[in-house]
Amino acid sequence: MRPGLMLSPRLAFPALALAGAASVCVADSLQRIENLEAQFPRKIAQSGYWLELGTAYLAFSGEVGSAAGRYEEALAAARFAVALAPSDADANHLLGRTLSKTGRPQEALRRFSAGAAAHPADHRFPAGRGYVLRYAGRFEDSIRSYRQAIALAGDSLERQIGYQDQITKNLIYLGQAEAALASDDRSQALRREAERPTNEKQHFYRGVACWYAGQEEAAAQALAASWETEPATVWSTFARLYHAGLTNDRSAARAIGERLRQREIRDGERYYRMVHAAVFSGAESEAENELRGAIQRGFFPAGYFKSDRLVPEAVRSSPGWLAAVEQAGVLSASIDQNLVQP
Repeated sequence: MRPGLMLSPRLAFPALALAGAASVCVADSLQRIENLEAQFPRKIAQSGYWLELGTAYLAFSGEVGSAAGRYEEALAAARFAVALAPSDADANHLLGRTLSKTGRPQEALRRFSAGAAAHPADHRFPAGRGYVLRYAGRFEDSIRSYRQAIALAGDSLERQIGYQDQITKNLIYLGQAEAALASDDRSQALRREAERPTNEKQHFYRGVACWYAGQEEAAAQALAASWETEPATVWSTFARLYHAGLTNDRSAARAIGERLRQREIRDGERYYRMVHAAVFSGAESEAENELRGAIQRGFFPAGYFKSDRLVPEAVRSSPGWLAAVEQAGVLSASIDQNLVQP
């Protein structure tokens, strides 16, 4: 493998800027990648080099959140890192993360389970397992994994906050909106203790939980707080979309949905927001295709799809929707049970 196989940072940046995705973080990540790629000839045999490069590719991909990401390059770099240092915890964790981000849940679970067995005190491996299980719709199992990660996180408030936020998402998808809000209250308390402000992503999920709980005024406030905190990220764009849905502003939902479509979202969980975009804009006939897009991108929680009350019952009972839900259920059931339990 030669770094930069798909698109060099210098070529990628103008395209991202035109798409409205450029930011200080993205620019910094691109510069970091460029610096690392320049070291390729003399560091090719060093596991630490591939670890750092793969981490940079993965961070950039998460910041961009679209087809312009470098996930496959991150995966190749992670495999090199593990090949050069098979027992290294950092390399194995990176490989598990990249596998989960590139639609390989079974392989990711095997990597995280093996990592947990080899490094039982490392919080990252149960957390990684929890991430994969959430995408597979195994929400209770995911929550157990994240609670194990919290128990291993020690006194790190940053880690506890991150894992508590993941539990909040699981509870939203389980249809337990009140419990999700209580989980977010716990996260907020940890943020106050850590003197860390609430970010736009946390505001967004608070707004979604409030909406599912029937607290529409509180939902509107939390969603507005998201874009007031950070106006131009994918999460604050999602917040604008859901605010449009909450206020029944179809024209705004349609315009925001089109902007999101132009980002070419790769992540399945994020892509499911396009289902809601179709519903909020009045294009309910498009919701089924968007659902299939989310499943193809690795997000397949059949139970949530079946009960999501932001999608009208008429859509959820249609033959096409039910067939997609059945497909998601088959994928979820295929997860090896031996890899699920902490």
